[in-house]
Amino acid sequence: MAIYGACFVGIQIGLRDAPALWFAALRAIVAGSALLAVAGVQPRPVPSGGRAWGLFKA
Repeated sequence: MAIYGACFVGIQIGLRDAPALWFAALRAIVAGSALLAVAGVQPRPVPSGGRAWGLFKA
């Protein structure tokens, strides 16, 4: 709950220094990088083949 609430404070601070569109893009890049880092650390197998990746579309 504290982390969720801290996000709003971080957004308010960030919007003071950057335009809304740039800040939204920066947040998406940071979030994507964090998700890739977490996925890289986990010892799970990566899907191989086009059919396996096609299942993610559904």
